[in-house]
Amino acid sequence: MVSSRQVLRKIRARAAVCGIVAMLCLETGCHTLPMPGAANPLAAVTQATATPASPSGPGQESDMVQVEFHSEGAKPERRMVKLQGEMHVQNVMEQANGFRRFSRAKIELVRRTPAGNAHKMDVTYDRSTHKIDPQTDYHARPGDRVIVTEDSSNVLTDMLKGVGVPLNSPATKYLISG
Repeated sequence: MVSSRQVLRKIRARAAVCGIVAMLCLETGCHTLPMPGAANPLAAVTQATATPASPSGPGQESDMVQVEFHSEGAKPERRMVKLQGEMHVQNVMEQANGFRRFSRAKIELVRRTPAGNAHKMDVTYDRSTHKIDPQTDYHARPGDRVIVTEDSSNVLTDMLKGVGVPLNSPATKYLISG
């Protein structure tokens, strides 16, 4: 005879597996979607050049991506990258020298929706190799904005996060700052 605890344990295990499968399916990102009007979605990535942002503002060029560099206490610096062929966030960051700006950074891709709203997508990357995770290396489209924000964390904060210490406690803030 099977007890109710055993049945609940089996249901929880199956629900956990279904949850993991659902998360994996949702993690494909939109980088797999082809750009409208592209002749070959698997075409080789071509090199582009980065130029300083024009004073006329973002979105004036139909084939450009704006890269913004935000640093604490400084005015944001903007660069425009011309899209040529199939480009992803990795290519845009390389052309704008984005990986050399900060030793630690947070990268986001901001894209306008058809309704005109801004949609932010987090971009994860390995700072030691300067490579963006393929799951978040989204396809760059005209009018996109890549926002690179300096991350002021250090090795100590990484270690504390790794062992599960809350980073917003007064004791932790004292350890990190002092």
